[in-house]
Amino acid sequence: MKFPCQRLHLCGDILVAARGARINLFNVQDGSRLGTWARPSGSKTATAAETEEAKPGDGSSAPAAGEEVEQGPPTKRRKVDESGEAQAMEVEAQDVTAEKQNGQGQNGKKAGKGQTPARIKSAIPETPFVTLLAATKNGSHIVAVTSPDKNLWVLEHDGKGNLRELSSRPMPKRPCAIAVSPDDKTIFSADKFGDVYSLPLIPSPAADHPPAPSAQTDTPTPEPTSDTPATPQPSSPSGTTLTTTTTATDATGHFKSSADPSTVHTKRNLRALRHQALYGSTYQKRAEGPAFEHTLLLGHVSMLTGMALASSQKRDYIITADRDEHVRVSRAPPHAHVIETFCLGHGSFVSSLCVARSAGRPDVLVSAGGDDALYVWRWEEGALCGTADLLSHVRRVDGAAAKIAVTGLHALSRGADGQDVTIFAFCERIQAAFAFALSPSNTLVHTHTTPLPGLPLDAVVLGQGTPDARLLVSIDSSSSDGSAPSGIIQLQAGSDDKTWTASAFALQEQEVEGEGEGEGAADLTAEELQKLLYTTETLRKSDMEEGDEFGGKGPGAAGAADGEAEQQ
Repeated sequence: MKFPCQRLHLCGDILVAARGARINLFNVQDGSRLGTWARPSGSKTATAAETEEAKPGDGSSAPAAGEEVEQGPPTKRRKVDESGEAQAMEVEAQDVTAEKQNGQGQNGKKAGKGQTPARIKSAIPETPFVTLLAATKNGSHIVAVTSPDKNLWVLEHDGKGNLRELSSRPMPKRPCAIAVSPDDKTIFSADKFGDVYSLPLIPSPAADHPPAPSAQTDTPTPEPTSDTPATPQPSSPSGTTLTTTTTATDATGHFKSSADPSTVHTKRNLRALRHQALYGSTYQKRAEGPAFEHTLLLGHVSMLTGMALASSQKRDYIITADRDEHVRVSRAPPHAHVIETFCLGHGSFVSSLCVARSAGRPDVLVSAGGDDALYVWRWEEGALCGTADLLSHVRRVDGAAAKIAVTGLHALSRGADGQDVTIFAFCERIQAAFAFALSPSNTLVHTHTTPLPGLPLDAVVLGQGTPDARLLVSIDSSSSDGSAPSGIIQLQAGSDDKTWTASAFALQEQEVEGEGEGEGAADLTAEELQKLLYTTETLRKSDMEEGDEFGGKGPGAAGAADGEAEQQ
């Protein structure tokens, strides 16, 4: 299955379009292709890299002879749909039956949670593709994030459409939003774990190549003897001994677990202990964090879902949104620890933020997500200016829509003075663009709904602040009737300045026909592509989380958020 253009960005008169694992650059005047950058095929995914780094023989203790050991750390379980989960359970049951027939698994229990058999494949394919795009103001550098390796790439742009790779930095958690600071020197990366990091745009050689550790003798960890006193372990209500997660290093600096076979008795915990012995160095490396230069600026207690930059009175701010309905305004570095205010009022997750700028009045913030409306804020004060209903307009397009998930908000200003501001809203799996006029009193009024020939994925404003400003929208028609190919369309204002019409935006892509969009992209089915591209609705909390007396912050909700963070 061929990738549509899942991400768009604009650098002056050059359109940056990500299709799968490739980034193509086009001249917006004639649609000619100027250059292409492709994610190196040799790049390892995070899982593969971690598995390859953790090999026996690095000083860790080996399992006893005759013991069965899984190859690699316990497989991360992913959230799948009902059909995928049922298939996984069926395969797992077959594996348990096979173990019984071979004399293994005498207790007849299935593998514990987090120990998915290697033969079970994730319902979400590990296909490399570009998830995020950003650029410096002058267009000299383009920043991209690829998945599933979580790499943050910095590409040098010569201004003519040619890209040269400068650096690649694997982030500790999957980024959900990136931005470049106003001075074009720093990258802000917000991840789904709830943290925002700053990284230098151009990393220094010393930071990316830290000095090698001093040589150490690889002395194996001694096996426990019968004289070794057993450390008391906590027990569950049913009396089953549980292993602790405390870890340390021995005299040689190698990973050493606080538990040993004399204190662990269940098959499940013994297997976990063997994994710690084999792959302890990997776990220790994860705890230490990435080796490249990075600074933690701020954090949320919930999954981050969006980020925007704003400025006022010569001071810069970072605005972040999370799954727990919060919009937070923090000062930019070096005072990122200072929380200026909160914009509170959403009843569901917030997935999109947009700072609307117009001449002669302060900027306002527009936010949306899983609620039925758009919210307008005086963000410096945390004051709500008003809301604009969106669900009713969506139902005119799709009568069966009960809820909406906003995937994008874009502010387009027109007119000689730039005060004619229109906010475009796009919803997941809704084939339409919804236009709202921003009034001088900072309220939104719906002006027009434009049908689209496919599902909207991303959009950029071309000619911002000019009378002929227009919106370029990438669409995916793989799930529609196929009357229009997946590509890019443009929305232009009509003669009344209120209606917007959609027309094709021609790009000369024939030169890249036949080139793959990523490893395994050609093997994707339409259903697998849908799971990769449409993930916003998965941010919505379940009924159990909504009813949590702690407001979704209990242990169950935290676990769900962590799982969602890894899935996205």
